[in-house]
Amino acid sequence: MPSPWRAGADEATTMSFSTDVTINGKKLPAGKYAFFIEVHEDSSVLIFNKNTKSWGSYFYQKELDVLHVPTVQKKNLPNMQERLVYNFANQTDRSVDIYLDWEKWSFPIKVTIDVKGTILENIREQMSGAIGFDPASLE
Repeated sequence: MPSPWRAGADEATTMSFSTDVTINGKKLPAGKYAFFIEVHEDSSVLIFNKNTKSWGSYFYQKELDVLHVPTVQKKNLPNMQERLVYNFANQTDRSVDIYLDWEKWSFPIKVTIDVKGTILENIREQMSGAIGFDPASLE
């Protein structure tokens, strides 16, 4: 079985999220993930995998995949990007567009969070502990 691209060099490329996010509209729980891309002619699949300690994709195990997300890469771009780079654009309080750019290719990754849900969950967690029973904390 062919391995996906490790989207970097040497050790597996990793992405960490401190809260639940959506990647191109699909939910991904908070955590640290190895990041791979399955590249096809006209589209690709972003892969988030539990094995963050592997060397590249040589020891890739599909059964450890947490999320597969389709994306459509741009190719044959006019400017050459010699070194692989992750560019961040269109940053807001709810989302960021990440572009993995290399050679004449660009792979778009849209990361969004549910700000209201994340804040409410954080408040619930704090209020269920000792701080919830301290009247001074409630003021």
